[in-house]
Amino acid sequence: MKLFLDTEFTDFLDGLDLISIALVSDSGQEFYAELSSFDESACNAFVRSTVLPLLFKSPEAICASKSELRARLEAWFLSFNQDVTIMYDCFTDYALLMDLFGNELPWYARESIAIEKRLDPERLESYFADESVIRHHALHDARGNKFSFINSTRP
Repeated sequence: MKLFLDTEFTDFLDGLDLISIALVSDSGQEFYAELSSFDESACNAFVRSTVLPLLFKSPEAICASKSELRARLEAWFLSFNQDVTIMYDCFTDYALLMDLFGNELPWYARESIAIEKRLDPERLESYFADESVIRHHALHDARGNKFSFINSTRP
């Protein structure tokens, strides 16, 4: 089972910390969570203006701590009853997922694959052309990666 990963985080360069995470399976199941415990002062200007206004719209997605988020995510992973492959377009997303699990993914996450070069840019742009889809929201970005990868004919 392929799981398409995306995250939002405070800053690439200074104080990298997870804000939100999404995974979308190739069969359509979705996981989305936001941390309420991140340090807002560590966010760069782009994150403050673009990402933060998108957060905290779904109370059920809010986690008070990384340990709560990890527990929710682990339960979701286990619901598949099969091994999963983590598909990511940015290594930082994968690194933040690894950090949640103490830098060692659980046994059922058997493989991870960088897919940045396997995304069809035209399909990705057509996905984001829909006005109800919001860039830089982890769930929308993960859905976009799934959409542009699944039907990709690029090697």
